[in-house]
Amino acid sequence: MEAVEGRLDRIQNEMGFMGLVTKIPVYEGDSKEFKEWFKSVDRARMILGGSPLIGIHIALATSAKAVADYVARFFNGNNPNPNWDVFKEQLLARLGETIDHATALSKLRKMKRKPVESIQIFAE
Repeated sequence: MEAVEGRLDRIQNEMGFMGLVTKIPVYEGDSKEFKEWFKSVDRARMILGGSPLIGIHIALATSAKAVADYVARFFNGNNPNPNWDVFKEQLLARLGETIDHATALSKLRKMKRKPVESIQIFAE
């Protein structure tokens, strides 16, 4: 009986995940849309229980192009222990709204590139 209840809970969670994800607009990297997209992802993460990895899964499901590539790299290998707080910081640093060209250059100078990241990947 517990096995059946466990399966039903998992199915309900998956259905909730899919229902919430379809309501979040797909984010392709426009810095003007970042704040709203990120709030939606964080809200959905909290609704689905706030587990450390669910937010990263939601971000991956609702992103496209270079953003989706970055999220996938974060989740699949660049971080041996991916968690929401580290992911949130990195997303804000890389995709958050930049005021002007000088600020963008200043941010890039302060960021550290990992040895396995090429310049093209780092710039995403």
